[in-house]
Amino acid sequence: MAQVVSTDSETIEVRFMNAKGENCCLCFDNASQRDAKTIQEKIEHIVNRQINNIEVDSNVAQWLAELPDTLHAEFVQHGLTADREAEESRETWTLGPWTEKYISERRVTDSTKRQLRSAARTLCEFFGSDRELNSVTISDAANYRIWMETEGNQQSQHTRGLAKNTVRKKISRAKQFFNSAVKQDLITSNPFCNEISTVTKPERNNKILCHLLKLAPYLLIGALIAAKYFGLIPPLGDEF
Repeated sequence: MAQVVSTDSETIEVRFMNAKGENCCLCFDNASQRDAKTIQEKIEHIVNRQINNIEVDSNVAQWLAELPDTLHAEFVQHGLTADREAEESRETWTLGPWTEKYISERRVTDSTKRQLRSAARTLCEFFGSDRELNSVTISDAANYRIWMETEGNQQSQHTRGLAKNTVRKKISRAKQFFNSAVKQDLITSNPFCNEISTVTKPERNNKILCHLLKLAPYLLIGALIAAKYFGLIPPLGDEF
């Protein structure tokens, strides 16, 4: 939590702990309590989002973009935002070329490459191959998952969703593509970080139950034959 402190020298300080756990302080000589309170709230929002690896809200991103260079530099110094010059010099990649580059550089089996290409096609089908990587947000990632669950299977005559594990596998591949972009400093965070990508396996008990249900008719017939053989079933009367 950040706090606003008024010192004896009439300087207003905004004290806070950044996402790395470091104690930080911003000092203002000519700021009002109202301005200091606004800065406090914005810092709390930024730090919370950084800890949870979530992008800041668009209004906060706009507020950061409009900060004076001196104050913005202090925010950079305390790890609250990226340097403006670094942002401007960052190379821009679009989804189609980036996924193709990533796949071509992997030393993996042919089967894995086919899976990666399938995931890349699905991504480009939804976002467009010319979509810039740094423009994809966490909300976009969630919408992509919903689209795959409801309309992602375009192969059949009628549009329908993909199976749950298929969706998760494609999300896992999307995470790979964007994690690589983060490591190469093309984007600041992975928009798919909050999406579930763990593939679930059917429970062993469910498999056993399915096998038993398939065998049930044969087991019943066998039981009736055995009962008849051992005289457990009385002979039918003449009236029958």
